[in-house]
Amino acid sequence: MEALAFVSSLLCLVYVVVAGAIHRGLSRLSAGASADTPDVTVVIPARNEAHRIDGCLSAIAEQTYPPERTRVIVVDDHSTDDTARLAIAWADRIPGLRVVQATDGPHACPKKNALDTGIRAGAGEIILTTDADCIPSSGWIASMVRAFEPDVGMVAGYAPLIPKRGALSGLLALQGLVVSTLAAGSIGLGLPLTCSGRNLAYRKSAFHDAGGFDPIGHIRGGDDVLLMRRLAALKSWRIRFNPEARVDSHPHTDGLFRRQVRYQSKAVHYGYSVLLAAACIYIFHVVLAAAPFLAWQHPEFRFPFGLIAAAKILADWLLLSGAARRFKERKNLRLFPLLELISVPYVVVICAAGVLTRSRWK
Repeated sequence: MEALAFVSSLLCLVYVVVAGAIHRGLSRLSAGASADTPDVTVVIPARNEAHRIDGCLSAIAEQTYPPERTRVIVVDDHSTDDTARLAIAWADRIPGLRVVQATDGPHACPKKNALDTGIRAGAGEIILTTDADCIPSSGWIASMVRAFEPDVGMVAGYAPLIPKRGALSGLLALQGLVVSTLAAGSIGLGLPLTCSGRNLAYRKSAFHDAGGFDPIGHIRGGDDVLLMRRLAALKSWRIRFNPEARVDSHPHTDGLFRRQVRYQSKAVHYGYSVLLAAACIYIFHVVLAAAPFLAWQHPEFRFPFGLIAAAKILADWLLLSGAARRFKERKNLRLFPLLELISVPYVVVICAAGVLTRSRWK
């Protein structure tokens, strides 16, 4: 038990150091300053999004970026509803809009095939991606383009989840803040870990330098994160996070367990150094899950285990409250106590399921 308490303290130290590093990365973020206005292509893959596509394209129609420099490609990914027809109806308001049919490409992930189709159909050096259920802010394209200084190959933007009614929706929104914090902080440190395809942009030349989706085509998912990891490994392009480029969407509560498992399944492809740190953090959460039972059996260790749990909660609060201020999302913190309560079983169960089970696309 003394050895376990010592190891737990070391794992807690690793956790606190990682949280502190992410917090430092957040302080390094800045918006872009490029004055170029290159041709851009917005690629929107859509499968059975008839009830959401209008909201997305309405936001695209309100963009402040020069319309003559903008092409919008909606990729109908084998929809069985009116997605394509509704998208085509926006051609009058979005002059650069085209609707194309996704091809059955070589990749295991249908979304990669859809994105590939859209990228090939596009023009210009800058590719922006979002999803058909998302609402980009009016300055989204302009803000993302400003971040493309000459050495920048990829820009990740802020992609919050806007909660509807209910604690579950609020928890998912807070989880979204956690993911955005990890993305922004790690990219700010120059060690990019994650990003969101709901708000992502890259140079077409950088995309091809990374091999496109071919090196990761056998993996179901990862059209955003694993592409970013490939590009970061090249070290020939800089990756930056743009905190001012915002794309909103609502949490999905349908198929929740499968969706969460799919999100975590990509971690096994992150490389040994990241996996080592992730393993330490996972073991730390396993210890926290077992701590109440161990403390009940060995009362003398209640204080050290309680101190370790308190250190984790404090580190989480300092990191998330700082991110909430940075992204103007303080209202989401009201569910922080509930998030802390369920975070340990979530990590222990969902992360293990993501590694051990085969993920499935929608």
